[in-house]
Amino acid sequence: MGFKVIVIGGGLAGLGIAHCFAKAGIDYVVLERNEEICIPDGASMAMWPHNARILDQLGLLEGAQALDCHIKLKTNVRKDGSVIGKSNMMETIGKRLGHDWMCFHRPEFLKFLYDELPDREARILGGKALDKIETTSEGVRVTCKDGSVHEGSVVVGADGVNSSVRRHLANELSDPKLAKPFTTSYRGLFGWSTWTKGIEEGHLYEMHGDKMSVQLIPGKDMVMFLVYDRLPADTRESVRYSDEEKKKLVEEVAEYFVTDTVQFKDLWGQAQWSFCSGLEEGTAEKWYGDRLVLVGDTVHKMTPNVGLGLNSGWQSAAILTNGLRRLLQKNPEPSTEALNAVFKEYQEIRKKDASDMVEISGLYTRVVAWNNPVWKFVDQYVTKYIGGDNKLLDLLMIPMVRKGNALDFLNENHFRTGTTTWLKGQTVIPKELER
Repeated sequence: MGFKVIVIGGGLAGLGIAHCFAKAGIDYVVLERNEEICIPDGASMAMWPHNARILDQLGLLEGAQALDCHIKLKTNVRKDGSVIGKSNMMETIGKRLGHDWMCFHRPEFLKFLYDELPDREARILGGKALDKIETTSEGVRVTCKDGSVHEGSVVVGADGVNSSVRRHLANELSDPKLAKPFTTSYRGLFGWSTWTKGIEEGHLYEMHGDKMSVQLIPGKDMVMFLVYDRLPADTRESVRYSDEEKKKLVEEVAEYFVTDTVQFKDLWGQAQWSFCSGLEEGTAEKWYGDRLVLVGDTVHKMTPNVGLGLNSGWQSAAILTNGLRRLLQKNPEPSTEALNAVFKEYQEIRKKDASDMVEISGLYTRVVAWNNPVWKFVDQYVTKYIGGDNKLLDLLMIPMVRKGNALDFLNENHFRTGTTTWLKGQTVIPKELER
């Protein structure tokens, strides 16, 4: 049969690793539970410079840049519209690391990834909700709820925070903590609106308030919004909210100014799509077992304020692809033991960095949503005196992002560096070793 990966989940993480596998020459199929792969739902998502390097290697950088919202400036306000601070933080990211910080409307970027995949109709299959996984010493057998059966060598779980693959692995390992590895302290209301009056293009707005914050990101003829609200108590359960509960949250924030002139009710009056759910946080202890391995939000989930979730998932995809490719070059039909050695190395490389990103994201969420009186004071009266958002960027974000990984078998044809050098320099493949 030959080596074949079965990827469960056709979202941003699943399609990202599909692109990596395609370039690595690794046979794969992606099974997505939704009938439609390119669903029109979603708000904003960010791409930091370390993953722009991966986009470059995959031949996707120019296409992604065409979808970028080109955010350069940032303004922080209180709920009464008074300004806490202004910065060119997003522009500074590009100056520090060479590649620009990019932001997309999620449905557009998802469709772009799908459209650019070779053999996508044969490899990306919709309507394939997972029913069960069976493993042997030689491979895996995946049965979907529509009755279809798919055989391969490895299962990669890229099916998100409520991962069916992770639950299966937790049962196999008798590990209840792996079944529910995350804690939810906040809920989020995500959406987009056609209200654009008073909102400058290229300008990210952030309302800071008591136990709550709001972000606005303007796109083409639209504005994406994200509302973060502290829950009364933490929970380890996955939380989704009814339309009535969403309505109550909107009523609570409606009168708040989300820029110095625009109130949330203005945006909500022209909202075209919205969704409210819990915002899980955490890092799973175990990322693999037998012939199953997990990537993305299945094992490292963070609050989305800083936009690191997708980025962390793609970093994991790159490292896993590198390891599998090296193994398959030595042994095209590796044993479970050999695969587990690769999975173990992948977890060891990624776990600390992913955990750090979870912590930094959570810290930022709590600072701007004034989780306690100390953060409320620091955010309003201390941060601006030490250099504002740009100083926080240099202290917290740049040191993490500059450690970014890339695919070790593809050239970076548009390598860039800024005032801060990458810890891992340009990937250059000798001509005789190029695919």
